[in-house]
Amino acid sequence: NAWLNEGFATFLTYAWREYDKGRDAAEYGRRWMISSVRWADESNRRPMVQYYYESDMDLFDSNIYAKGALVLNMLRQMLGYDAFWRTIRHYTNTYQFKNVESQDLKRVFEDVTGQNLDWFFDQWVYTGGLPHLDIKYKYNRRNQHVKLTIRQIQDVASSSLFRLPLTVLIDNGELKEHTVWVEDKETVFDIPCDNRPKMVVFNSGIRVPCKLKMDNSVADLKYQLVNSPSSLDRIWAAHALSKKKGRKIVEYILLDAAKGDSFWGVRKEACIAFGKLKPNINSTDFAWLDNEKDNRVKRAFIGILKHS
Repeated sequence: NAWLNEGFATFLTYAWREYDKGRDAAEYGRRWMISSVRWADESNRRPMVQYYYESDMDLFDSNIYAKGALVLNMLRQMLGYDAFWRTIRHYTNTYQFKNVESQDLKRVFEDVTGQNLDWFFDQWVYTGGLPHLDIKYKYNRRNQHVKLTIRQIQDVASSSLFRLPLTVLIDNGELKEHTVWVEDKETVFDIPCDNRPKMVVFNSGIRVPCKLKMDNSVADLKYQLVNSPSSLDRIWAAHALSKKKGRKIVEYILLDAAKGDSFWGVRKEACIAFGKLKPNINSTDFAWLDNEKDNRVKRAFIGILKHS
């Protein structure tokens, strides 16, 4: 149950950064947590709470720190900020100076919110693995619906089928966010949409840590990179574009993002994505660095020059 210590410490660092530095900076840090948990899942899939180990240090990995923080953040998103922090205050007042186990935290959440969280703790705390989601969508003009097909493709022998509240952001001239509940191996949703959408972002804000397979066009990814309100969704689009090699237009799109995005983290990641294309760089491609005020972005682009 070490995540009750280290996961909380990691989550509260994220929460403080959100308060002190702003949401984009905090979310950029959470992106590291998601990457860390994915790596841990690939190298040593296990539950957050496990009772059999050879060394106590076997417990102290990203399954404890990063995944613990992500689990707490999912609870905060799912239950609402007010209910979440009321629960945390009650939990710390009830168990101060005492030992706790995960069931104690679960019980307090259920007492305060009135919700049964067996399913949530079973899949995120007591079972290993992450959801791997294969997403396809198409627009039905006649019925004015976005048809969304979601398949869970993770190895259920070493993990499980997940129950997931997932957000879908649709730009239909105005931004609308929809929540869908995924529980089966394959689920189909029809989401009302008056016109062909300019953008469909699945699991918007990457609120649920998962591996996502979605075949977006270059035009779709460009629109998301420019217009998504979430910095993590823009970063996701940038790295998805880096896999569209052999197209000069992709280089221009990523360079534009590196020069012009409002958040330094997106500019930095656009530089890294641009470098993955192995572009032929000339002096006009980096003249804009004179006006770049963030050294983290400059370093990312200069790192590309060493390999070009």
